[in-house]
Amino acid sequence: MATRVKFDDIVVFLREEGLNISIGPQGTAYTKIIGKNGGYRLTVRFIREKEIIVIYIEYPFVIDLKSISEVLELSSEVNWGLLFTTCEVNAEKGNIRFRSTILTDESGFNSAQFSTILATSCSIADNYLPVFKSVIYGGLTAKEALIKVSK
Repeated sequence: MATRVKFDDIVVFLREEGLNISIGPQGTAYTKIIGKNGGYRLTVRFIREKEIIVIYIEYPFVIDLKSISEVLELSSEVNWGLLFTTCEVNAEKGNIRFRSTILTDESGFNSAQFSTILATSCSIADNYLPVFKSVIYGGLTAKEALIKVSK
């Protein structure tokens, strides 16, 4: 199997969307994006040898040690039912991010599919930002935060 996607396809798409991206090593593009609840770091990585595009939406804050167990529980609860995006927590570094993956085997760059996954990832991360903040900064439990946000 050989993907026909090129990293340049992704870069062109992101720039056409008006994003001011920085190019990093190994097929990686970075930028900041703004949602209704806050700002995020967007990382898009094309891993040619695995024939995938990975999208990461990372929160701009880190977890403190006192809330780590509730954040891990919250991440588990958030992941339940998510189909295209996964919430990841790095307990050691304190980072929270949402990851989406697009398979590119034997195909060219599908801008419509990429756009949909990117929008979905951003929307989900933005939707859950107040939930994570209420656990980290507001002292709520994971269950309390989810109930509060669902009202």
